[in-house]
Amino acid sequence: MVGKAGRQETEKRLLLADDDVNIRTLLADFFVGQHFEVETAPDGETALALFTSGRFDVILVDYQMTGMTGLDVAAAVRQQDRHIPIALITGFASTLDAQDVARAGITKIFAKPFDLHEISHWLESLAL
Repeated sequence: MVGKAGRQETEKRLLLADDDVNIRTLLADFFVGQHFEVETAPDGETALALFTSGRFDVILVDYQMTGMTGLDVAAAVRQQDRHIPIALITGFASTLDAQDVARAGITKIFAKPFDLHEISHWLESLAL
């Protein structure tokens, strides 16, 4: 299910893709509280469709999803936008190939279990 949270003029747009509904809900609620408008996707294909049809300031994508991986999503996004920050959430951070991550254009990796405050600090550092 694709979800959307409320919008104010000063809010930045965040695209969140994760196949775990509980993680999507937790993160979406957290980011709304951080003054982001959040669009969610349960898989990479839906995330790319949302990205293509809208404007986003930052992307947060799970590595392991059914169908496309987070690296696949990031690589496809990079073909359209070379500058948007893309963070990867993964339980496999220690096994990821650094060259694959760099080729996909990943800006930041958050290992599971992730720290919401660490993600928040990263977002603040982007000065969106």
